[in-house]
Amino acid sequence: MSTETGTHFRRALARAALMPAVGWAVVVVVLLGAAFRGASAPLLNLAIFAIPGLAFVPATYFVIRLHRATNQADFDRAMRRVLVSAAVGLALLIGAGYTLSGLG
Repeated sequence: MSTETGTHFRRALARAALMPAVGWAVVVVVLLGAAFRGASAPLLNLAIFAIPGLAFVPATYFVIRLHRATNQADFDRAMRRVLVSAAVGLALLIGAGYTLSGLG
C-alpha cells in the first residue's frame, strides 16, 4: 500500500470513527428541541446523556487536526488521539444508553 493510499485510508477511518458522535449530536439536538417545546425529562438523565460529549468533542477536534497535519508525526499523533477519544466516547454512549434504559 502506497503512503498516499494509506493516508487516505486512515483519514477515512478517522471520519468513520466519528459516526457515533454524529448520532449522539443528532439526539442532543432532538432533546433540546423537545425541551424548548415543553417536554420535561429528569435532569439526571440529561446529565448522564451529556457525558459522552466529553470524549466526542475532543475526537472531532483531533479529526480536524489530523486533516490539517503536514508531517507524519503530527498525523500519527492525531490519529491515535482520534481513535482513543472515539472509542471512549462510544463506550460512554453505550454505558449512558444502558443506564438510561433502566437495565442498569
